[in-house]
Amino acid sequence: IQKTLSIPQVLAATRSVQDLLTTPSPAAVKEENEVLEETARNVQLAVIYVMDINGNCLAASNWRARDSFVGQNYGFRPYFEEALSGRTGRYITKGVTSKKAGYYLARPVTVDGEIRGVVVAKMSFDALQARLEQFWHKDNELDLVADDNGVVVISPLSFFAFKAIGPIPAETRKAIIAHRGYGDQVPQVSSILGKVLTDQLRFVEFRDIPGRSFLQKSFHFPDLGLRLYLHLPASRYWSIVIEFTAIFSLIAFLALLFGVVAFQRWRYGVELVKTANRDHLTGLNTRLYMNEWCEAAAEVIQRALDALEGFLLGAHGFVSVSRFTILPL
Repeated sequence: IQKTLSIPQVLAATRSVQDLLTTPSPAAVKEENEVLEETARNVQLAVIYVMDINGNCLAASNWRARDSFVGQNYGFRPYFEEALSGRTGRYITKGVTSKKAGYYLARPVTVDGEIRGVVVAKMSFDALQARLEQFWHKDNELDLVADDNGVVVISPLSFFAFKAIGPIPAETRKAIIAHRGYGDQVPQVSSILGKVLTDQLRFVEFRDIPGRSFLQKSFHFPDLGLRLYLHLPASRYWSIVIEFTAIFSLIAFLALLFGVVAFQRWRYGVELVKTANRDHLTGLNTRLYMNEWCEAAAEVIQRALDALEGFLLGAHGFVSVSRFTILPL
């Protein structure tokens, strides 16, 4: 995203864009259309376009397409309002013209110290969409990308698209409708919330996916204006919990066994010493046997330590689950 941000920033400083905004003409529009078309193709962006201070699109990389942005007005979009105020505009939403979700980045065009327009670059989510579909079909892992308000914009399952993960405040809902992000209504994903494990980790079920429970991990990236929801099948979580429990039970049993063996060896050694003190004739044999006993005890201790190390190394492999952090048990 940071790399993409440099595209509108560089274009905003070019003479052709500045001339188009200060002295627009058919020749200037044609020239800029071709420049934007080539730039978008080279950097693999969905579309790049230039808007005047009224929000009218003067030139766009998709000028040849039937649904070209040229001649459209996008002055109601938040990214335009932010760029017009001198800031970097960032916005994730569904396209008004293209009807496809994307990430919009906008930079103001300043000429002689005055903002004269805005350059916008739109990133497509097609590649990420395909990746999330692979996760779902391969591992039944449901990953959802949402905007800052929690409205899903990328999902491997179409019935999640453009629905809110949770309740949206009335004022926020009015703003979304005013910005024409997702139409006149934003329905909420039908879900059943389960046990909360941490602030960002909980169990959840979706009515559109009956018979399945998921472990949901949420991430918020306020600087990027997006949220990420990862859903791991709950069955995988519980299998890991069982394996953890089994491993640490074996470790506890091994420690107990080691303690019993060590105690028995120690007790037997004490009895031998007592016998040697009472019977001077068997003292020599007792001392010889004590040497063998010490060696045997050392071997038992080493075996226990080796086994313990093996179990700990085996447990280490279960610390991470998919793209989740350590799970609380």
